[in-house]
Amino acid sequence: MMLLKRRQGFTLIELLVVIAIIGILVGFLAPGAMQLREKARRSKCANNLRQMYLAIQSYRDDHNEQYPAALDELYDTYVDDLEVFKCPSSANPVPASPAGGDYEYHAGLSPASRSTEALAEDKDGSHPDGVNVLRVGGQVQFQSDGEF
Repeated sequence: MMLLKRRQGFTLIELLVVIAIIGILVGFLAPGAMQLREKARRSKCANNLRQMYLAIQSYRDDHNEQYPAALDELYDTYVDDLEVFKCPSSANPVPASPAGGDYEYHAGLSPASRSTEALAEDKDGSHPDGVNVLRVGGQVQFQSDGEF
């Protein structure tokens, strides 16, 4: 008597069901992964603002406690990489000059400015749900759209 051996393996239907289940799981996880990416970009943006703060403080030390008139005055002497002036959430390329970057600098501050005044912040639209704000005191805060 001859016994027939059955082949071990997956049928096409079983394989398609597994692929469909994996697709559904990826669909559930993708929005969470996108939110994590945006949080990472916001964190990098906050670090860029902190670097600008350190450069502004160095400028003030060298210029009798006066704030720079524009971010362009920081480039080369205090900041040597234009990547600092680009927000990672922005679709814009690395700027050719600091003034063309993704951050808005509030010029005209006096040495007696309060530490809670805004010194620089993201330009509108860099982050989908708010902006990072650099204060005169050096703290960087993320403000959601409803917090202004």
